[in-house]
Amino acid sequence: MANDKREEKGDKRERPQREPLRRLGGPRRGGPPPQSPLGGIWQQYKMPIMLGVAFLLILVLVLPSLSGPAEEEVTDTTGTTQDQSGDTTTTGDTQAGTRVTPGDRRHIPEGERGTYSSTPPTSGVHYNRVAPWGCHDQSIADEVQVHNLEHGGIMVQYNSLATPDMVDQLKEIVGQYENRVILAPYPNLSTNAIALTAWGWIDKLDTVDKSRISSFINGHIGRGPEQTDESRSLVLPCS
Repeated sequence: MANDKREEKGDKRERPQREPLRRLGGPRRGGPPPQSPLGGIWQQYKMPIMLGVAFLLILVLVLPSLSGPAEEEVTDTTGTTQDQSGDTTTTGDTQAGTRVTPGDRRHIPEGERGTYSSTPPTSGVHYNRVAPWGCHDQSIADEVQVHNLEHGGIMVQYNSLATPDMVDQLKEIVGQYENRVILAPYPNLSTNAIALTAWGWIDKLDTVDKSRISSFINGHIGRGPEQTDESRSLVLPCS
């Protein structure tokens, strides 16, 4: 029996020691820390992402400088009109002349007289009829011509200071328009030889300045408060 105990004692082998329990989520002893799924995705797509960010920076920072400076917004004071061929031209100044505050737009009975803030008038009460466009030999009542202005018309009027040659030059200018422009004498014009009127605008001249007159007409024609179709309106000849 003593021999059996000795054999049992001699056969006893050393058992390996167990690794102590580690805390949840802690690093494993003797090896690299575990890699999270997000870290793996970053390692896989890091280079494409960095290239994409660099490309976007180039688009944002570099391309605007290559395209040149941004255009400034410009206020357009140029009027548009149509010549006799129907083509749209841009030659007028919508600020040409002197601004006159528009007045009442009421219709008044025939024979009643209106009161106006300028001579010739640029707005106000008027009759319920208009004068034919074109060139007239007789003056047109204020209460009638104001209605023409309301339709976007232009009045070119002159007094006795205008010579026959000046009148002929005015006829040449007015005759270039199919409608919405009237040439007529205006005896009540006490100063200057020529008066140009549109709805809310006036200009006066002593001589025939073709450029100035055309700029006024083209800048204000068709800009009255009442939009109408004048394509079939009566137009008197200027020749």
